[in-house]
Amino acid sequence: MKCAGYHRAETLSQALSQLEENADCAVVIAGGTDIIPKARTRDWYEKKVLVDISGVEQLRGITDDGDVITIGPAASLTEVSESALVNQYIPLLAKACGSVGGPQIRNRGTIGGNAVNACPAGDCIPALMALDAMVTLSKGTAVRKLLIAEFFQENRACLKHSTMSVRSCYFGDPAQKKTVLQPGELLVGIAVPKLPVGAVTCFHKVAIREALCMSRFTLAVAVAQDEDKRLTHFRLSIGAVFPRPPDFSELAAGLLGQYPTREDISAYADALAEWVKTECGDSPDAAYKYTVCRRLCRRKLLELIRGEMDG
Repeated sequence: MKCAGYHRAETLSQALSQLEENADCAVVIAGGTDIIPKARTRDWYEKKVLVDISGVEQLRGITDDGDVITIGPAASLTEVSESALVNQYIPLLAKACGSVGGPQIRNRGTIGGNAVNACPAGDCIPALMALDAMVTLSKGTAVRKLLIAEFFQENRACLKHSTMSVRSCYFGDPAQKKTVLQPGELLVGIAVPKLPVGAVTCFHKVAIREALCMSRFTLAVAVAQDEDKRLTHFRLSIGAVFPRPPDFSELAAGLLGQYPTREDISAYADALAEWVKTECGDSPDAAYKYTVCRRLCRRKLLELIRGEMDG
């Protein structure tokens, strides 16, 4: 691939320094599973300086930090999906990371790259949203922390290109197009709160086949109930539909503190589907995604909350 320069950082300080020096033309590369396929067909990086962070140990690793699991953005999707800590405390994220591409992609691709790429069909994004993850961003010596919901910007162009595939993507450097990352700024940490004890989760991906393809619809849910089956925790997110991941907490507020009936769950699924219909507008697959949302959300929530089958 053609580029104006390449720097491989060995430490976090080196990476931040290189990004600062080349802020107007730097592109971060970790696994390269997005950038390299694009570079094969387009000369997007001829005037870009690539800053490789794959060798920065400070940006890898998964640790238990009390109430949260902290994940380095350069941790591979395989490392996250197979992590004992992730599977014990936030299994929803393990399932999402394990659904991306095939083994080769998961071995190279990183959780930070999946988030920063900000593709609506990115499997990790709805899981991170449903888990109320927080990201840490650094630029020089400045550090800021944001809820994952605040990290993304709306970009409707992403919903218009063919199948949201890598090669048909409109953005060579999505970091400054679809997220709030500033030039020279780097994602340096992802903190995910541990789920309540006894919580149950679901990650469901709808695609044309089980692996090696982009999602057409994803559903991520985390639910906890008390001894009377009243909802004490309920977070849900949907992927591959919206130009920016929405926060459905207001919609879910009416179900918290109660044991939802089948009718309550149906009404909630209908409301989500109407939201999907509004966002999809006149797109060719609007009717399909509306139907998938309505039926899948109802079915999965009935299973998770009431232990009942739809039908």
